[in-house]
Amino acid sequence: MPLSSVSSSPNHRNRLTFTSLSNPSDGQYTMCTCNDGNKYQYITPKIDAVETITEEGCDYHVRNAKTPTTRQPPQTAPPTPTISHPSPTSVNLGMATCIPDHNKGGIGSATWYMSLDTANKAIEEHCKEWNYIKWPVGPNQEKDSFSKKVEIKDWASPVGSETGSMYLNVKFIGGENCPVLDIGAKDKYSLCEDVYSTIVNTCDPDKDGQKLWKQGGRFERDCFQWSIAKHCDVGKEPDCIFGE
Repeated sequence: MPLSSVSSSPNHRNRLTFTSLSNPSDGQYTMCTCNDGNKYQYITPKIDAVETITEEGCDYHVRNAKTPTTRQPPQTAPPTPTISHPSPTSVNLGMATCIPDHNKGGIGSATWYMSLDTANKAIEEHCKEWNYIKWPVGPNQEKDSFSKKVEIKDWASPVGSETGSMYLNVKFIGGENCPVLDIGAKDKYSLCEDVYSTIVNTCDPDKDGQKLWKQGGRFERDCFQWSIAKHCDVGKEPDCIFGE
């Protein structure tokens, strides 16, 4: 129906809602609904459109037929990779989590693996400090962790003597009725050696004919988390032991 046929009636004077249609052959249309309940289509001029045209009968928008807008899908950030932790094992009144086999090098790789003797030497060297250093860790203390890097030669390495960096860390992770880990006072060498040896002896129990087969792992008990590993600094990046 042409526009002039609806503009003469006084019943068509109210401003009314509109919807946009699209005709593949003739271009884009705008449809307005007048007071009489009928719908009338008007072709959009193929020129730069004006925003609004007001007639006595209907008000309607004219859209630019040259550049119809398309709705872009919302941009989403890529998902953050998650680190999968192996299932912990109950041992020594706590929970031990072992390091999975690393993809880079596999068992026997001097990058990630060490002999049992080397692991024990690193533990011994680190825990000696607990006999004289004063370093309370835990609730209401200035410090929440204690870390150590130990350089150890591994004579079991395929190249004869491999010097590797061993990282040991204990940190307060919170909980209920948490004690203070009073390093250098009531908590000395024996506790340090007991916990780190629990990790080493629980994890990687099968030698599988390898000279280097121990990796270390993590142990949690009494509001504290203990970690020992080769190659990755568990004090700065606790989850590096679970990466590749």
